[in-house]
Amino acid sequence: MKKRHLYLIRLLNRGRRFTADELALETGASVRTIQRDMLTLEELGYPIWSVPGAGGGYEMLPNRLLPPLQLREQEAVALYLTLKWMEQIPDVPFGDMRDTLSDWYVNELPHDLETKIARLEKNILWLGNKTVPPAPFTKDVFQAVEQRRNIEVTYATTKGMCNAK
Repeated sequence: MKKRHLYLIRLLNRGRRFTADELALETGASVRTIQRDMLTLEELGYPIWSVPGAGGGYEMLPNRLLPPLQLREQEAVALYLTLKWMEQIPDVPFGDMRDTLSDWYVNELPHDLETKIARLEKNILWLGNKTVPPAPFTKDVFQAVEQRRNIEVTYATTKGMCNAK
């Protein structure tokens, strides 16, 4: 895949519609090259939506696939271990998806790295839910951060009740 293709994917993943002229200006390619690139990306399976006419352009459909990460081996292992660790924390958002994401990820890696991770994982003690108390408001806090909403939290300390915004 060309660098320009990856750049186009990043642009379209911003969640807005771009005209071919805007994409051409942004990448330094011609409008015709952008049109060919969009066809190529569609053929590769990227869910690109094109709207003809005035006000038209290109956009990425919701629930899109993101481009693959280009990671060094140590980064791939670190990402897998982070995903696996997240499975151990109760009440983290994303429900069932977080329980399968690490398995999906490791299965996409080259076989030799998958084998290396499996050997490494046998030597890790995951403490998991046994030592971490439930945190039923984690999802609410996550949503508030994501939506940039202010929240007020009341909590108990040894000195009494406290409020924080």
